[in-house]
Amino acid sequence: MPSTQLSAYQAVQTTTADPARVMLELFDAAARFLGQARRSLERGDLAAYTRLQSRAVAIIAELSDCLDHKAGGEIARNLARLYTFMLLHLTEGLIDKSPDHLRRVLEVLLTIRDGFERAVEQVRESA
Repeated sequence: MPSTQLSAYQAVQTTTADPARVMLELFDAAARFLGQARRSLERGDLAAYTRLQSRAVAIIAELSDCLDHKAGGEIARNLARLYTFMLLHLTEGLIDKSPDHLRRVLEVLLTIRDGFERAVEQVRESA
């Protein structure tokens, strides 16, 4: 499939996708970028490490920005704190070139993702 057709298909998929599915895909993409960044760092490829970590940071920032603090109340406030921790921890890890920082953020991210997926399942089951 030519790249213009693929881009059009992906745009339609994104704009018509279930919002919960899009959120899960964002979590998965951030996790994938963090894993790729860790492997790049282990190989000594600092340019790839920086680029991949930056992509994960952009997704985590977007997840934080889309929180609905009014509707989400305490849960949104707690998630905002976790996202802030992740962003600061990744920045610190970038400076230190630390795979442990990537691992810790990945653990937190996957915990949030799993909780979100369970919440979505519960809502769908009760509907």
